[in-house]
Amino acid sequence: MGADKGDVTALRRRDSTAELGQDDLVEDEGGPPSFPRPPPLTEAPPPRAPSEAPTPKVDPTRRAREWMDECARELEHTSDARRIARLYYEMARVSEGTLGDSRKALQYYQATLERSPDYVPAIRAARRLLIAARMFTEALELFDAEARVTRQPRDKATLFFLKGRLLEDVLGNRDAAAEAYQTARALDRSHAAILRATEQRSFAKQKWPEVDRALSEVANATAANDSHRAALIVRRAQLLESRQQRPEQAAELYETALQLDPNASIAVQALKRLYYAQHRWRDLIRTLEAEAKLATDPQLEASALYRAARINAEHLGNRDEAIRVLERARTLVPDDSLVLGELCRHYESGQRPQALAEALEALTQATEDEAERLTFTQRIARLYEEELGDVDQAILWHERAVELEPTSLSSLQALSLLYRVRGAWPKLIDMCLQEARHTTDAQRRADAHARAAEIYESRLHTVDVAIDHYQRALHAMPDHATAFKALARLLSDVNRPKELIQLYENALDRATGTRAVSYLFKIAQLYEDVLSEHALAAQTYKRVLQQDSSNLAAVHAWQRSAARAHRSRELLEALDYEIELTVERDRLVALLHRAGEVLEEQLEDRDRAIQRYRAALDKDPRHVPTLSSLGRLYYATGRWNDLLDVYGQELRLTSAKARRVALLQKMAEISRDRLGSNDEALRYHREAIKVDPSHAPSLQELARQLRERGSWEELVDVLELQLRSASSPRMRARAAFLLGQVYEEHLGDRTKAAASYEASVAADVAYRPAVDALARVRAEEHDWTHLLSDLERELRLAEDPGQRIALFARRAQVLERQDKHRQAIQAWEDVLAINPRHLGALLALEQLYRQVGAWESLVGIYTTQADVLDESGARVAALYELARLLEHEGLGDADQIVDAYRRILKDQPTDLGALLELERLATAKADAELLEEVDRLMAKSASDPTVAAAHRARLAEALEGSDDGEAIELFRGAVTSDPYHVGAARGLTRVAQETNDPHALVDALRREADAERDPKAAAELLEQSAFVRLQRIGDHDGARRDFERALEIWPDSERAADGLIDVLSIDSNWSLLVDRLSQAASSAGSVERASALWLSVARIQSDELGQTPTAIRTLQRIIKIHPRHLEALERLAALFESTESWHEAAATMEQLLAAAPDNPRVKRILVNVSRLYRERLETPEKALRHVEAALAVDPSDPVALRELSLVHEGTGQLSASLAVARHCLEVAPDSARSEALLRVGQLEHGAGNQEAAKTALREAVVLEGASSEAARALESLCETPDDWHELASALDAHQPADEEARVAAGLEVARILADRCGDEAAASEALHARLRDGGNSPELRRELASRLRRQGDVNSAVEQLQAVLASEPTREGVWRELARTYASVERDREARLASLPLRVLGLDNEEDRARLAASEPRPARARPRSLRGAVLDQFGTPRPEDAAAGALLSALGPALSKLYPQDLQSYGLATRDRLPTEANHPLRDIANQIGAALEIRHFDLFLHRVRNRSVTIELGVHPAVLVPAAVMEKDAATQTFLLARVMTQIARGYQAIEKLTPRELDVLLASAARLVKPDFGSGLTSEEFLDEQARRLQRAIPRRDRRAVRDAALAYSRTSRVKFDRWVHAAERTATRAALLLCDELDPLARELQSQIAPERAAEGDTFESHPEFISALKFWASPAAMHLREHMGMLP
Repeated sequence: MGADKGDVTALRRRDSTAELGQDDLVEDEGGPPSFPRPPPLTEAPPPRAPSEAPTPKVDPTRRAREWMDECARELEHTSDARRIARLYYEMARVSEGTLGDSRKALQYYQATLERSPDYVPAIRAARRLLIAARMFTEALELFDAEARVTRQPRDKATLFFLKGRLLEDVLGNRDAAAEAYQTARALDRSHAAILRATEQRSFAKQKWPEVDRALSEVANATAANDSHRAALIVRRAQLLESRQQRPEQAAELYETALQLDPNASIAVQALKRLYYAQHRWRDLIRTLEAEAKLATDPQLEASALYRAARINAEHLGNRDEAIRVLERARTLVPDDSLVLGELCRHYESGQRPQALAEALEALTQATEDEAERLTFTQRIARLYEEELGDVDQAILWHERAVELEPTSLSSLQALSLLYRVRGAWPKLIDMCLQEARHTTDAQRRADAHARAAEIYESRLHTVDVAIDHYQRALHAMPDHATAFKALARLLSDVNRPKELIQLYENALDRATGTRAVSYLFKIAQLYEDVLSEHALAAQTYKRVLQQDSSNLAAVHAWQRSAARAHRSRELLEALDYEIELTVERDRLVALLHRAGEVLEEQLEDRDRAIQRYRAALDKDPRHVPTLSSLGRLYYATGRWNDLLDVYGQELRLTSAKARRVALLQKMAEISRDRLGSNDEALRYHREAIKVDPSHAPSLQELARQLRERGSWEELVDVLELQLRSASSPRMRARAAFLLGQVYEEHLGDRTKAAASYEASVAADVAYRPAVDALARVRAEEHDWTHLLSDLERELRLAEDPGQRIALFARRAQVLERQDKHRQAIQAWEDVLAINPRHLGALLALEQLYRQVGAWESLVGIYTTQADVLDESGARVAALYELARLLEHEGLGDADQIVDAYRRILKDQPTDLGALLELERLATAKADAELLEEVDRLMAKSASDPTVAAAHRARLAEALEGSDDGEAIELFRGAVTSDPYHVGAARGLTRVAQETNDPHALVDALRREADAERDPKAAAELLEQSAFVRLQRIGDHDGARRDFERALEIWPDSERAADGLIDVLSIDSNWSLLVDRLSQAASSAGSVERASALWLSVARIQSDELGQTPTAIRTLQRIIKIHPRHLEALERLAALFESTESWHEAAATMEQLLAAAPDNPRVKRILVNVSRLYRERLETPEKALRHVEAALAVDPSDPVALRELSLVHEGTGQLSASLAVARHCLEVAPDSARSEALLRVGQLEHGAGNQEAAKTALREAVVLEGASSEAARALESLCETPDDWHELASALDAHQPADEEARVAAGLEVARILADRCGDEAAASEALHARLRDGGNSPELRRELASRLRRQGDVNSAVEQLQAVLASEPTREGVWRELARTYASVERDREARLASLPLRVLGLDNEEDRARLAASEPRPARARPRSLRGAVLDQFGTPRPEDAAAGALLSALGPALSKLYPQDLQSYGLATRDRLPTEANHPLRDIANQIGAALEIRHFDLFLHRVRNRSVTIELGVHPAVLVPAAVMEKDAATQTFLLARVMTQIARGYQAIEKLTPRELDVLLASAARLVKPDFGSGLTSEEFLDEQARRLQRAIPRRDRRAVRDAALAYSRTSRVKFDRWVHAAERTATRAALLLCDELDPLARELQSQIAPERAAEGDTFESHPEFISALKFWASPAAMHLREHMGMLP
């Protein structure tokens, strides 16, 4: 049925769920319809040349109206509905586009849809116009209409998404919009923009389960980007926790986020809180370890590890794992008392005494409390003494304890015993005297001096000193019986009677009864027996009788005599006798005590000594000296219960608080450590606390035992005492924290726990464990107000960016939970201020800004999201929201909206929503450029061919006139996609008429050629087509076919033949070319063309195919049809000559001469014919005739003259030949003169004119040089030395063209002068002259060295050879010549050194091996201090900046040992494993020798058994050289090499080079330079890292080194930038060179380099010989510097 023009109907409403039938998409079986033809042309235009310009374009409006009319005309007579619809669509397009009539266009689009309701281009166009006309309800129906016919689910989803946006943003129908979003979501659950829309609607309604589900789908849609997905999951978890109170599910989500993004600090903090509350200890440990990895501050990292360790131990019972984690924490904060204390607790319970001792040692350095330090020191001493059995260490630590507390009873007792065991009498004396100096107890001071005196007397035999100390004991305590008796004995022994009398007189003042009698009796004996003072003696006896009439003189004399004889048993017997007589208690106690001392100290009978002491105490339980002596014996014999009784007695007698506490502490130690009675130990500690509540060691030990027992209530009391007595803020913080832990974890009292944690933070606001614990308790108690306050305080103190982010995030979460949206916004904005790309903050702020209507801020969030999100879908979603806000909230202009959609397409060029929106915007503002951009993208991405065709056609129309070529392709593509697209077909026809498209031109030319009846004209058309193909299309094969066809049609076409030759020559398709040219030649109409073609065939046959006989036949064919064809004759003669067909060649040349007597090449032809007759056919008369004919043409031609001379010579006419040769010489140009001279010389020699011959030949040699025919000829004529001198002069005068010839001439001159003339000096001088003239030839130098050696000038010879080796160190002959040179003067060690490279390179022979055997290597035999610092600098010339870097690195040495502490443990070593300097060990001997040579004062040496480790350095106060045990299996030279290389770095202070990479060194020195120049190194790495490194260095540098470091840093900061890779390489090269000198061998380096070559490369033949390091070593090996250094080191005579 026909359709009236302008017939339009209203759009039918369709049910949105209707389905599109398959038949609607099937084309008519009859194929594509016919199209309306363009207006007929009045006259067909003639074909244009390729370069002809196109015809002018018509007016677009006029053309549009004509096209509208044509479509309207066709509508009048067509009945095909599809055709009608497409015609209406064309009319609509033209109306909307060119004519700008939107109303008409909408009517035509609606007419199109009435007849073809599934035609998507019309649906979209109509919808676009309806929206522009604000007919939104009608436009909504077209979203459903397009969805029904759209096959792709994602595109369907996009249509419903756009429908929802229209409903929500324009119509305000949010419920219908939500329904559209849900439909879109059901179709595509991966479209982030759709998922975000559904999530926003759910969030607005506070439907939290739906929000959670939406966020889950968004997270799944961003699976490609872990960090973004993690941020979404964190947000989801936060809402679950705060809005739905589902902490278990929130924890799972936080865990998932952390697995995706290990840097998710917010998740870490949340998991810590949740896992603790849920008692999920293993998960909490894992989270704490994740927190440790995130921390940039070592203190924070260690704090996390500490908590993980405690949970391992206390909640999981995994002590070993707790120890492992704590050890990690200790590496981060070596002086943290909390970590160290926990480690000690586990080491002790795990019975690891060595580790416990080391940890306690660290605690002694970390603690600030002197009492704690004393306790730790004493514990270390006991460990070494009782469990580790290391007496030396035990003594060392007891000594340190005494330094801390000189009156420490337990340490003094222990030291006394240990010193006696070791026989360390001077130390025991010092200890006694130290006790005497510091004690305030007179008894202890007297005892101390008495013990010191006894040692001086009995062990050191210094009686005078012993007397002095006995006297001091009596000064301290005049009644000290032991000192009194010992002093009396000694004064008597040394015969100092007056002093002895005075002693007794002094004693009389305090003595009564029998004691006074005794003293008087002794005085009397002295007067009587020693001084012979009888009157005084008589008076004294009277005094005795006045005191006591009992006669005890015999007893006392007995005791005296026994003491003098040192007969201890008799002395004991005398004492016992006196004891029996004595009834006085004090005297009896003293006697019993004295007897005990004799038994203990002299007879070493401890059991009986104990009996005596016990008897004394039975008499006087308060006798302190006896108690002390008995305690000492019980301690030595391990009678711990008895010792406790003694201490108990002493405790009851002592009122001094300090002494009582010390005794109770000692009793507790014995109960716990010796008797295993923790209960008793606990009791004693409790007693000690009662005596002194602030006694730190007792408090500490009591707390430890109570913790182990689980006595939490009592532990609280102890911890509170510790808290009250803590002396520093850090200790108070720790004590309060531990108290809070007990309240929280064991007593369940969160209120008191919070109070304790508050006290801890109040004492030290940076105490991380307490800060975390307090935050956790606040959250569990829902104490949000205080939690926010705590967070504020933490934020004021926190410096670490990651920590601040976590704190702000936690603050924001708490505020959100309280619905304080604006404050939460501020917190999240603070996060962004730290990290503008923080995804968690961006996601949270998106929701919060939307809640409070902060649309401008939300624009900024979406802009940032679009910039920072890595996942494409997420970026697209953000950009959709950005465009939506900009447009519907009026926050942006059109360009900004377009830019947002463009960015979407940059990520996803096929995104339908962005394309449709851009098309809407482009048409609304008539933006042709934007519309072209949309059309291009749509044409590429559309899955519907009709849509692709529509956009291609519209784009082609836009390009007409500006890019007709692309327009044609687009029109063709449109027609291919949609054969029914009327406008595309019409456009292709139109552009073809208006432009000169080469493809179209080719097609036209071929068609014209097919129709052309004139073969020549047809060939020309084909040639033109071929050239167009070649020049404009690049269609090589098509051009070949056109040329073949042209040549077939018109064989005489020279252009076709030449073109075909060019085309086929490119492919070297010679056989095909011969076939085609032969066919053309056979068919050619003219002889000239046929000859030219056959000549081309012959050339190809001979030159390309190598078919010489065939080529000859082809050329003969030419000559047959063209006998005078000169080129054919000349080529034929050459071919005959090449096949040695001499007669045929001569005949052909004769024919050539006859054919062209005036040919300019006739002279050359005549000479060639003459040569042929002379050399090949032996017909000299014909040769003479032809050469004379040539000379007739040019009498001065040198070639012809030479030929004539040869002809005469061949006929025996030597004089004529010589005359011609001389004439030739006269006329020859410079280029031919040498050949003419040679000819004259040869003929003069033949004529017997020897001098003339020599003259000519010498001149020829000057021109030609050595190895020339003239030189050989002249050499054969030399008979006398003068002749040879003349030859040498000629060679020397030669000016060679290249270096090789110059060297050859020089060598030949030297050979002649030396070997022929016998003038070695002249030969050497000639070689010197050549080298002075600018040459540096190794050959010349080697030859010169050889000759110098023969002349006895060995040093000069060596210099020449060293110069060669400096540039070419692998030359075998040079090394061997060097060895021979040294050997010639019996320098065997140097000869060995020169032979070693030959052996290493595998080039040695018997001679070399004999030289090597003649001298042994001398590894490490260098003179001490011969390689100290200044000498090592001779190994290279460092740049100023490199020298400054080295000086700074060396100055930093002591500090680096603290920054990079020794890691012996990874090698399975401890400090005790080092090889002492004096050790009788072969490796230590070698190391000592190397150290002496390098002047290394201190270094440690270790052997380890870790596989696959080389010799390495660990930094320390003394650098440690760690050597694999496998090195011991190697020879001494290799051991020396391996050790010397690293020890050279130590000698230079460069040991850090072995530890750090060049990059790390760069950062290290930059940090050091910041000590003097704070901005140094900016841009090298983060400023924070450089500043922190500088601070660590500042702390680590010892005070004595700070000035030197600052000076070095200042010098370094003023130099140029150091290239650290180059500097490190130079330092390693110096170390290698020093090691080579010291090991006296090359093999160790060669073997090491060979071992570094991968097996696959070794299999391919790679060896060490080409390694740059080996080449460098060879250059140095025998250099002057190396030989000088060997002499300096004493390695050479």
